[in-house]
Amino acid sequence: MQEIERKFLVDKKLWTKTKSNVRWSDTLVQGYLSKAPTHNVRVRVGTKKAEITIKGKKVGITRYEFNCDISIKDGNELLKLCDSKPIKKFRHYINIGNHLWTVDEFFGANKGLLLAEIELLEENELFEMPDWATTEVTHDRRYTNAYLTSHKI
Repeated sequence: MQEIERKFLVDKKLWTKTKSNVRWSDTLVQGYLSKAPTHNVRVRVGTKKAEITIKGKKVGITRYEFNCDISIKDGNELLKLCDSKPIKKFRHYINIGNHLWTVDEFFGANKGLLLAEIELLEENELFEMPDWATTEVTHDRRYTNAYLTSHKI
């Protein structure tokens, strides 16, 4: 399966005004079993489900992605095996136009960081840009979750 994703910084003041339109939110704990140059293996545990994900290297804004649901118990056990400390965040889901956006609100070392993501069907697909989505950081590896497990922005 392919993932086509764009990522943006979020203006905190504008986001606060929009937050009431959120469809749902979840608390996520996310860690990495592998962060190789060609791929990474992620474990994510939420309040109702857990998954393991393999992501390939990006070509443009597209990369291979494989997801598999696992039990929350297994997810928590796998988090203990991660190379670095897992990140914790609230993930908010909000519809803008015909797309579902996610906005991650980080805890811990990156507390206060807000990142928005949108998944697309094609790299050149048009989408409605919310006013709270500001600078695009799709190609800036410092804003990948794998990087944030070991670094503070």
